[in-house]
Amino acid sequence: MRWAGAGVQLDVPDEMAIVDTFTRLIFADEGDYSHSELQVIAALRIVEPNMAVDDMSAMGIYLRTLGVAEMLRLVARVQQYLSHLQGPALGRRRAKSPAPKAY
Repeated sequence: MRWAGAGVQLDVPDEMAIVDTFTRLIFADEGDYSHSELQVIAALRIVEPNMAVDDMSAMGIYLRTLGVAEMLRLVARVQQYLSHLQGPALGRRRAKSPAPKAY
């Protein structure tokens, strides 16, 4: 999915991209994170208030403690939040959309 904002096309990560980002956090991968992965991390901080101010290492530790069902619910919440940013034109381009907030 893509989101058009301020003349820029942004990819909205799907479930697998969210899971992949969570996996990088869980295994403390210190490599460079892509824009899409940073978008997932920002959304994670918003939908899970316990992680709002955590660094990535602490986020990984938190994610490691979750059970499968809890992890799936968290993936769904992040995906729902990111889809909400895209607005009512899910999966389609929107003309003159507001720029996403920086978190």
